[in-house]
Amino acid sequence: MNAPTTRGAAIAAKCKDCIHDPAALGNWKEQVSACPCTDCPLWRFRPVSRTAPAWIKSHDADELPDGWTSLHHDDAIRRLRATSRDNPEREAPARSNSTRGTGATQRVGTP
Repeated sequence: MNAPTTRGAAIAAKCKDCIHDPAALGNWKEQVSACPCTDCPLWRFRPVSRTAPAWIKSHDADELPDGWTSLHHDDAIRRLRATSRDNPEREAPARSNSTRGTGATQRVGTP
């Protein structure tokens, strides 16, 4: 394997090495996005999937849903995917008291 040439690539490689399980639900970036280790020094800098909801993209542990850090890995991925499909900018599921907004658009892009 080639050594990463940028700081971001090094962080992504370390996060992938730490959490990625090819036999588990989700690709490596979804798994890193759902990382529950908020006390890790790299957690705020970890790469997140482009379809992740705003509360994941914020890299702010205070915005995570209640109980997020104790969810089973596969359950976290399922919640991440469900929220992303509904509306990528939606509030965290456990913290939102509002109903789904009207007129919300979902991001569409190519990998």
